[in-house]
Amino acid sequence: MSASSSAAIRGTSGAMPADLTEIEAAEAGLDALFALEFAPKDFLRFLRMVKAISDEAKLVVSHDRVSVRAVDAAHVALVDVALKAATTRGKRAEDVELGLDVESAVKRLKELVKLDLSWQEVRPYLQTVDHSNMSSPNLPVLNMPVNVTIDRKAFETYLRVVGTVTNHVEVSVQAGGKTLRLAAQGDVVKVSKELPAEVMAPDNGAKSLFSLDYLGLIVRAFKDAGIKTVRLELGTDFPVKMHGANSSLDATYLLAPRIETD
Repeated sequence: MSASSSAAIRGTSGAMPADLTEIEAAEAGLDALFALEFAPKDFLRFLRMVKAISDEAKLVVSHDRVSVRAVDAAHVALVDVALKAATTRGKRAEDVELGLDVESAVKRLKELVKLDLSWQEVRPYLQTVDHSNMSSPNLPVLNMPVNVTIDRKAFETYLRVVGTVTNHVEVSVQAGGKTLRLAAQGDVVKVSKELPAEVMAPDNGAKSLFSLDYLGLIVRAFKDAGIKTVRLELGTDFPVKMHGANSSLDATYLLAPRIETD
């Protein structure tokens, strides 16, 4: 009988400036965030990308964008996402950090965007949290042999089919292939599907097993952001790197593989 484990994605801890209280640091972070201008619906899409793997996060506010790089509690998945501001007010010399309760913000913004509130009216609905112990992971440099660009809707649709069979999916590409293959095996059912894709795999194929729960949440986040195509970078028993972007939002995820051991 085989047991499963997941490779881990690690991070380091950040710290709040020693000369600011937690409340002062939160207000400074909110001031910096609302010195930029975002469409509330775009900010909601940004937060949904984060919530795919984490309910709280440390936002980094720079002079023209807000970004998050975070890992999930199990260190299986990492998100690196940035939202470019529609307008800015001057240029900030240093980045400002802000801890945010992402889960509550998403719940509130889902309703607030229906009321056509302005960006500045969103501020009272954001709940800050202490970010001093939140991880600040480095983005690993991974040289994957296979690059795949795929229609997000087709990818998401077949993942839902796989979810009726088992809770993990094998993602593979043959050397020189032109499709992305998804395969799953349950107790009594074995299924597979080759999806049309733009594939760059000149010399090597790739094959790894991933948690369907994580993969489904990530692909759904791309859907919520209105991103229609997703680029995957793959290896064998390596993390998958997934990237998608639109005019204002740029997101990358890393998901560690499930490693089967005897």
